[in-house]
Amino acid sequence: MLTLETVHKSHLEQLNVFDADVTAKFCKLALETLQVHGDLARNDELYGKAASRLNSDAAVVRQCVEALTALFKIAARRGLARLQETLVLTNLSQSLVDIIAESYSEVHEALNQHLRLIHPVPISYCGLEWRLGAVVASRAVRATMKPRLVLQFSLMDCNGQNNKVNVECSVDNLRKMRDVLEEALQIARTRKIRKLAHMLI
Repeated sequence: MLTLETVHKSHLEQLNVFDADVTAKFCKLALETLQVHGDLARNDELYGKAASRLNSDAAVVRQCVEALTALFKIAARRGLARLQETLVLTNLSQSLVDIIAESYSEVHEALNQHLRLIHPVPISYCGLEWRLGAVVASRAVRATMKPRLVLQFSLMDCNGQNNKVNVECSVDNLRKMRDVLEEALQIARTRKIRKLAHMLI
């Protein structure tokens, strides 16, 4: 069973103002958004046309479709085959619950595979080994000293497989890598990024 965010739950419950046929179309649009465009797709023109046909507000159409998109995405990532138990916790009518659950059940396996393709495979850091080498001098330039670092990163993918990645760089490039990493860590601590990471889980 999934726990939906309050905003998605309230947007889903807006479907109660539409009939079963319209809800089925919303489900189809949400699934197409995930399978064709990815879950971050935005199509204002499409929402506008749908709202015009339904004599509804484009913002309401967007909210309903994006709530369905979020529901399908989270369920597929967690490998759920059924949505009935999750939708029972909403105030949707039983007929709408059945339509949404059926729309998802027909494509959940293909959707799960597609989401694995369009999202990067998570990789975790395991360890680092390094070696320092230097050209101290030569006949041409006796005062030359060019230190080089060879870094070997140990990484693990989501399947538990270990991989070794070798990187050779100068001391100056190592400093640049350090600065970029520190900047990325600062950005990762911001509220916006933490919220985005929570949505992608």
